[in-house]
Amino acid sequence: MSTMDKEKLKVGFVSLGCDKNRVDLEKIIFDFKKAGFEITNDESQANIIVVNTCGFISDAKRESINAIIHAGALKGNKALKCLAVCGCLVNNMTEIELKHEIPEVDVWVNILSKKSVLSCVQNFLEKTKQKNKKFSSSRVLTTPKHYAYLKIADGCNNFCTYCLIPKIKGQFKSEKPSKILKEAKILAKSGAKELILVAQDVTKYGTDLNGKANIISLLSSLEKIKGIEKIRLLYCYPDSVSDELIEKMKNSKKICHYIDMPLQQVSDDVLKRMNRHTTKQQIESTIKKLKEAMPNISIRTTFIIGFPGETEKDVGNLCAFLKKHKLTNVGFFKYSREKNTPADLLAGHLSEKVKNERLKKVRNVQSQIIEANNKKKLNKTFEVFVDDVQNKTAICHGEFEMPGIDGIIFVDNFAGKIGDRITVKIVATEKQNLIGKIVK
Repeated sequence: MSTMDKEKLKVGFVSLGCDKNRVDLEKIIFDFKKAGFEITNDESQANIIVVNTCGFISDAKRESINAIIHAGALKGNKALKCLAVCGCLVNNMTEIELKHEIPEVDVWVNILSKKSVLSCVQNFLEKTKQKNKKFSSSRVLTTPKHYAYLKIADGCNNFCTYCLIPKIKGQFKSEKPSKILKEAKILAKSGAKELILVAQDVTKYGTDLNGKANIISLLSSLEKIKGIEKIRLLYCYPDSVSDELIEKMKNSKKICHYIDMPLQQVSDDVLKRMNRHTTKQQIESTIKKLKEAMPNISIRTTFIIGFPGETEKDVGNLCAFLKKHKLTNVGFFKYSREKNTPADLLAGHLSEKVKNERLKKVRNVQSQIIEANNKKKLNKTFEVFVDDVQNKTAICHGEFEMPGIDGIIFVDNFAGKIGDRITVKIVATEKQNLIGKIVK
């Protein structure tokens, strides 16, 4: 395939799922761009469409399959020459199953096989022959350039009974420190000021490399990179948040006083059935240590509602837990029954009606907590990043908020640009969001 031929081919991308999927896609986009293909946001004009799927729970599978079918329907346009699909759905189902269900797809790529989506597409088009290669360490960011996700590990060894991640992604595998630091330096030179570290459990980073957690050493190296102003930790399992990590966060000028610590439940009986390797007492001890070390820390978590055998008492205990600890941001998800998981075989599965009622109950409790927490920020000043500007209104996030996930800070009459770091005073609240005014 000549350079001219490649430039004529436009590639569109559809990405679903988590932040780790986002990083995978950014690397795939870079591969195509480096090879000379034109990137387009208009699927109707695309000659090649790559769908990066999620297969974690049933709803995600349905969303992924619908996205593939939607893209496949574009084959009625003569422009589309190749439909390629990668990501967790491909890893979770056999290629035979997928080909039978969605015959419109031309290329299926299992990421665990380490085949490049680019090379698979090129081979399908029969224009060139080239060896498969690993994803590049460089990426085309899908976030504003002032913040970027940095995936430091993939896979999982926790084997929670409801989860398919170990089957989809394999066992926990840390990236080499040299590769992570190289990618972080590239991101910093490209304008990234905030790095968001992601893995299924960042606290276990390095355990597969030298037998012990190495996250503190990695953080120390990342702190030294010129241009990086903030480092944020996502997905820290409560049983692995060590005293050393808390002390590191407390004393660092760059590590955000923010932690995403998925808890999933606080009832010991349910935690045991989930195989979560922790107890309510351990969870509360970790929260206490974090708040004592960093009184301003923002703790984000998630809970699964309606797990098999969950009782009204369990839900009541969760509501009491939320009121007691007043966590900053909480996501609630209905339990999704997945085949080939141990939880699927448990007794006591609940109806959708019961799960919806309980979901509404805990969400109402947390919404009141968020409003109360936000009111405590009134008349206080914070440094924030500008993530977007719409009609002279800046959309910002502070250290206590994960961009694109948690609440938003709105600042009117803004004359700067995306990526600016400004100081604002909170003058009003709006449900889970805040209204700020620039402090000169």
